[in-house]
Amino acid sequence: MSDATPRVFISYSQADWAEVAEIKEMLKELEVRYVSDAEISAGEDGGEAVQAALDNSDVFIACLSPSYLSSEWLNYELGTAIGRAADARTKLVPLLLQATTSPRILNQFHPIRADGETRAELQGHLGRALGVGRVEQSAPAMVAG
Repeated sequence: MSDATPRVFISYSQADWAEVAEIKEMLKELEVRYVSDAEISAGEDGGEAVQAALDNSDVFIACLSPSYLSSEWLNYELGTAIGRAADARTKLVPLLLQATTSPRILNQFHPIRADGETRAELQGHLGRALGVGRVEQSAPAMVAG
């Protein structure tokens, strides 16, 4: 992995774990470093760990779904990311896992839509958004939960 590879924070709802696991696998294949709440160790202060991860991220991927939009962490994580994006410290990438109405404040950020995309297409969109190479492969379309 190159030092030029962006550090990515993935924000998602636990209800979307299966779809997000697939996204993480795609990022690994693209050799992208990422962090999410799943990488926080037991006993660690979750709020501090999330803040440190947000502070050290170049890209924030918001995995949007109805369950994400009703999540308690949404306001904290997304609010921090929007503030960092306004200061040009973080690129904010909305990733629509399922059809949903995005918060209005996200309208300024062009989304990636996962519904109906093949795995290769979605990975290509992620690679372009992150400025990293594209992996060519054929696989069935992602299934929204």
